[in-house]
Amino acid sequence: MSMNIDVIRKAIKEKGHSWEAEENHITKMDPEARIRMLGVIEEPEPEGLLINKRSVVDLAALPSQIDWRNNNGNFVTNVKDQGSCGSCVGFSSCAVFESMVGIEHGVEKLNNLSVADSFFCSTHGTTCEGWWPASFFNDNLSRGVIPDLLFSYDAAFPTWACPYCEILPHRSNYTYAYGSINSANTVDTTKAYLVNTGPIVACFNVYQDFYGYKSGIYKHTTGNLDGSHAICIVGFNDNNGNGYWICKNSWGPNWGMQGYFFIAYNQCNIDLNMKYGISGTSLPATLPPNKLYTTTQGSDGIWKFDLLTQAKPVQIPSTAGLGFRSTIAINNTMYMTTHGSDGIWKFNMITEATPTKIPSTAGLGFWGIIQNGNTLYLTTQGSDGIWKFDMTTESTPTKIPSTAGLGFRSAVVVNNTIYLTTHGSDGIWKFDMATEAIPTQISSTAGLGFWGIKQVGNILYLTTQGSDGVWKFNLNTEARPLQVPSSKGLGFRELTAFQNIFYLTTHGSDGIWIFRAKSDCNAEKPIQIMSTTGLGFWGIISSGQ
Repeated sequence: MSMNIDVIRKAIKEKGHSWEAEENHITKMDPEARIRMLGVIEEPEPEGLLINKRSVVDLAALPSQIDWRNNNGNFVTNVKDQGSCGSCVGFSSCAVFESMVGIEHGVEKLNNLSVADSFFCSTHGTTCEGWWPASFFNDNLSRGVIPDLLFSYDAAFPTWACPYCEILPHRSNYTYAYGSINSANTVDTTKAYLVNTGPIVACFNVYQDFYGYKSGIYKHTTGNLDGSHAICIVGFNDNNGNGYWICKNSWGPNWGMQGYFFIAYNQCNIDLNMKYGISGTSLPATLPPNKLYTTTQGSDGIWKFDLLTQAKPVQIPSTAGLGFRSTIAINNTMYMTTHGSDGIWKFNMITEATPTKIPSTAGLGFWGIIQNGNTLYLTTQGSDGIWKFDMTTESTPTKIPSTAGLGFRSAVVVNNTIYLTTHGSDGIWKFDMATEAIPTQISSTAGLGFWGIKQVGNILYLTTQGSDGVWKFNLNTEARPLQVPSSKGLGFRELTAFQNIFYLTTHGSDGIWIFRAKSDCNAEKPIQIMSTTGLGFWGIISSGQ
């Protein structure tokens, strides 16, 4: 049942408060759904927890305002949306953690951290019930938190029926960590903490009028108490005696002031409850990819897509007018095949200078490209087998004689074996790189037409030549490949993988899609990245930080 915004506006005017109300997606929710989002459950501080409590404040040394979105840089990540789940403690605590990584290691290290990992995979468990910030920070002190790219919040809710936890293989290699848990509970100690350390988690009482917040300095005006909510305070402004906290909410960017709100000091118990922060952050041993590079279906060069911001992909200007097909990244260099008979090209991802053709490959038409050591293995646009190219000498590529007359498309290396798809409906083939014997067809795959191919564990994931979704092939049993049911009717071309996460291009102009390969609860349904809609890509690779 939608709220009556006119009643709230009338009360604001009568009381002379300085904030505005509007109807929004939160006010349109059922009351029960709104209350479910208020996930603060106050708990005693965990036994043995060491918290650095800030109590001494030099008021004369404090500025009248600070905002970590604009404090010699923006140290605050983008606003998220918790949906109809009581996970506000997870979002606000991760927001603080994210900011502290940027503050302590440089703004370029800002990264979105996984609420799903820290909330559903901790002792809190796979439930949308609430939590307490001190418990969150205590629990994740020893386990750390992985990047959101590796286990996104959406991925934890494949059907919104129930959240689930997925433990990443070699998880400890990818965890961000912190060494200290801190607290403040008065206006002055909180202001000092914001100035001297960084953002902090706060909990406050939510009354029914708050849902309709649009802008201004919120003060409770009308409506009953619905529960308690956790948010991230990113700054303050004394505002000539009408001071307020600058708060980052987790109700999406279409609520409030692009997801933010101001709340007056001492309102709604925000300054009676203990506030919590962390410091002493450390970076993971291994950082996941943060960019995708794509080739196009025509002569439109190379495009770049930021996985952190997920802003619309941009063309790299120096590549305009060049048509590339498949690609592989080796260190900071992309090696690419072309849509014609124009050999192999190289592109430096650091300098982004104009791509250059390797002269010895001129006049040769290749399709797929994979690496093994210092050698590139290439398939062709026709039935001309598999070719080898030495990256050290860059001498003319040579055809492997035993593969002559065979037409392959995409390939992947597993140990010393190359698995290949074909230009027709001829299934999957195997080629032994050590013996270089004649490639053999895997009989169980006969009659199936595949396009792209990637490996995760003992499974090959394949795209098709039409709109037949994603298929799986077990390398151990070599049983007939199986279609992933949720991908039926979707037409994908090439794919790249990191851990169990795939990014896919399509046969048309349908942008980039994301597909999570495995989980007990996940439906494995591919999801389109909306900012890429209408763009037609061909090859795709991921690149690290």
